[in-house]
Amino acid sequence: MKPKAAAGVKLPSKLFLVKVDADGKRLEDITFITDDGTLGDMHAGDGYYSRKLKLIEREAGMMRLALISTEKDSDKLEPLISLEVMRRPSFLQILQEVWIKIRHPGVTKNDG
Repeated sequence: MKPKAAAGVKLPSKLFLVKVDADGKRLEDITFITDDGTLGDMHAGDGYYSRKLKLIEREAGMMRLALISTEKDSDKLEPLISLEVMRRPSFLQILQEVWIKIRHPGVTKNDG
């Protein structure tokens, strides 16, 4: 992500990725992203803040993420990213899909 700064405004060295609810209330701090060439950021000082990370959620539903410039920001936050978290299939559901593919190639469970 490449944030735009007004003329004469210095961008922070890192931005914080936080989880927010539908109303923009801060729920949980996830991590921070940088523009210093570390932790998955491709090129230091290029104006692109990035980080490689893996998110694991226990519940299905919508996950909303926002960026803030300091750890203390607590105003209502506008979600930047909304992700649909899907429930992981059970082992039996996976076996059923495999069985359907073996017995009826080209047919999925939803096709009947």
